[in-house]
Amino acid sequence: MFRTVTRTLFVAGVVALFAMPSLAEAKKTFHVDNAHSQVIFSVKHLGAGLFYGQFLKVSGQLVLNGRSKSTLSVKVKAGSVFTNSKKRDKHLRGPDFFNAKQFPIISFKSTKIYKLAFGRYRAYGILSFHGVKKKIKLFFKVTKEVKDPWGNTRIGALASISIKRKAYGLKYMPKGLGNKVKLIISLELIKSKK
Repeated sequence: MFRTVTRTLFVAGVVALFAMPSLAEAKKTFHVDNAHSQVIFSVKHLGAGLFYGQFLKVSGQLVLNGRSKSTLSVKVKAGSVFTNSKKRDKHLRGPDFFNAKQFPIISFKSTKIYKLAFGRYRAYGILSFHGVKKKIKLFFKVTKEVKDPWGNTRIGALASISIKRKAYGLKYMPKGLGNKVKLIISLELIKSKK
């Protein structure tokens, strides 16, 4: 009798413990710190080396919420492209490439995120680029929370993905530029205090 009651109480306690939301899985909202975030791209140039550029204006939000309820949204201003050449940057903003006037925002919005081990996540979502929307999958890693000197809680998030530029309507210089474009998304985010 005593053993049965003890076993029942133990099982009930274990069930209750796992049913309780842990602090590690509590919902947390973070916003991109543009001053410390980068979106970098690389593409093969003339069959020789890789050419690199970046976008200077990045915004977005990451909500960490358990194993399968997290969300990620990132927005990049196409007109903020920077390659250390004013003439080239102007060309990249034009209709031959990003056409930033007609398509000012490059964005990713998750539809489902799964938490993996060691701070890694697998995200499914929609990449909107140059007027084309495509479903993509990407993996990203989140660092541990740290306190900055001003009392904010910060994390980092890093992802990389390769896309085919022609699939998004970027067909200029088909022989001079590679079709494969690698994107590196390096974000630093600040936890919302609300």
